[in-house]
Amino acid sequence: MNGSSRGCLRKTEMGGVLGDKNGCVLALCSGPMGEGYAANAKLLAIENGLEIFANSGWVGCKHLVIESDPMLSISWCSNPCIQPWNFAKVFKRVDTLVNAIGSINFMYVSRESNSWANELAK
Repeated sequence: MNGSSRGCLRKTEMGGVLGDKNGCVLALCSGPMGEGYAANAKLLAIENGLEIFANSGWVGCKHLVIESDPMLSISWCSNPCIQPWNFAKVFKRVDTLVNAIGSINFMYVSRESNSWANELAK
């Protein structure tokens, strides 16, 4: 999952690829998210990926791995104790989805390694 923002408070977009462990694409998502900041765009992209997975019927059947950058967003999603208060609304939804899905890992991947999601977010 990836989100992008051009500068400070600007238009944000997200993009993501849901695939299985064999690298087969199961779903693609891309689109505008309104105005925001880069960190918020990354979090909203992760939230969107969680929502797609939660509503797909794959919960309980497949293990979810969220790959994204930057490392800070991944750390926040993996450890609710360090989540900043100014993103509390997004984290409440992310935490609810994580608890509902259950089997999930968050992993940092560089933008270059996550090229499909990066291109979909532009």
